[in-house]
Amino acid sequence: MEDNYSALVDEVNRKADFESGAFTGMLQRVKTLFDENVFTEQNEGVEGYFSYRAQIGSLKDYFSFPVQYHEKGKLYQRPVPDGNRTGAYFSTFYDLGVYDKSPVKPEAWEFIKFLLSEEMQELTNTQDRDESYLGFPMNKAVLERQLNRLQQDGKFEAEVESQKFKTIKVSEADIQVLKQTISSANKLRSKKSSKIEDVITEESKAFFTGQKTAEAVAKLIQNKVTTYLNE
Repeated sequence: MEDNYSALVDEVNRKADFESGAFTGMLQRVKTLFDENVFTEQNEGVEGYFSYRAQIGSLKDYFSFPVQYHEKGKLYQRPVPDGNRTGAYFSTFYDLGVYDKSPVKPEAWEFIKFLLSEEMQELTNTQDRDESYLGFPMNKAVLERQLNRLQQDGKFEAEVESQKFKTIKVSEADIQVLKQTISSANKLRSKKSSKIEDVITEESKAFFTGQKTAEAVAKLIQNKVTTYLNE
């Protein structure tokens, strides 16, 4: 739903499209994945092939996150919406822009350029082993240097449990896969309405528990979301 939000909800024109085959098909696919044990609600992952949605916040996160829950865990990209087979998703901690009518546009632009400079993008907290809050460098030169250092070191220490650290090995092949993933990140996760998300979550339960059909649930969600958009 998160990845298809913009196709199902048009907040500007106050329209929703949940009764389409796209949404009901999505419900059916999700149910099938759980019925066939491809996904599981068990975070430990012992019951299914896939168990946890990873949110990777730094270069080291990419390598340390999988082994926190599995001895030999591996990350896979989530499926993309139908008809759009390439690319990867990304999200931002916050967004910056320059107001078109600002009287200090040149100064605002200089400030953004400063934040994107190598000096600022290279900053890290050397006392903190957890670098998840840092995000990925937007400056390409800084990103390349960090990747090269990680490849040259070949390993790093990561906290996999409270006060418990593990040596994570990094190969050249691993770095190449990460580079490809970063370069293909061209899909910004939609900024969705929490109210609409709540409606979908609550009403979809009736389908997943077998109380209602996908079509009946979609119709109910359509009516509630449309009412909310027009309030």
